[in-house]
Amino acid sequence: MKLRSIMCVGAVALTAAAFATDALTDEKTLGWMRVDSDLAITAVGVPWTDVGDPANNVKVADLVKTDNLTNGDNLYVYNNGTWTFYTLSGGAWVAGTTANSSITATAGSPSTATIERGQALYLERQNPTTPAYFYVYGAVGSAVATTTLTGATKYLVASPKATAFVPQASAISGATQKTRKTTGDQIVVPLAGGATRTYTYISNAWGYVNDSGVRVTEGTGGYLPIPLGTGFWYLTSSAENSIQITW
Repeated sequence: MKLRSIMCVGAVALTAAAFATDALTDEKTLGWMRVDSDLAITAVGVPWTDVGDPANNVKVADLVKTDNLTNGDNLYVYNNGTWTFYTLSGGAWVAGTTANSSITATAGSPSTATIERGQALYLERQNPTTPAYFYVYGAVGSAVATTTLTGATKYLVASPKATAFVPQASAISGATQKTRKTTGDQIVVPLAGGATRTYTYISNAWGYVNDSGVRVTEGTGGYLPIPLGTGFWYLTSSAENSIQITW
């Protein structure tokens, strides 16, 4: 077994990435990621697979470590228009009890629920500054990470890699994506203070409007990638679209 540590980012806070490995007895590589965030609600990326079987998705109960959290903190998982949530009680994730007033959610079972590498979830903390970080844990998946979005119009996702993600046409494909000539799909990135940055796919290119009101696209000066570990919303222009993201 190998142990890999990744020091990286929360929804808005960026730090340097550091790696370490420790060879043990089997061929699994386990990883942990420190997420630095002082936000009450953080969009957390899912970089890991299941510890017991790295070929499977990680269990919700295992992903976010409880060591630095507070009983009553919540996890929220979004899937095809509905939220499921889980509450920290007695140092373990249990079926949700009291949801955030702004999120309508139903209780989930963390012992059976899993979440796919490349997706993201929300962590709601009561005491986000004491300390201003937490940990995500799991196995390092060996397969190339791709996320397929189909049958819905809104998804919460994040790159599972310890590098920034640049939304390029070559990295995000779909049956109608390549031929769209007007405003189409959007990527919405949460920022500090509740702000967001929106990338829109227009004329075969992703771009966002900067503070000067200028649309910035891939290949032009000042283009901002999505920081590593940052969860973001992907909004399709049609539920009939089939989008695949190659991380």
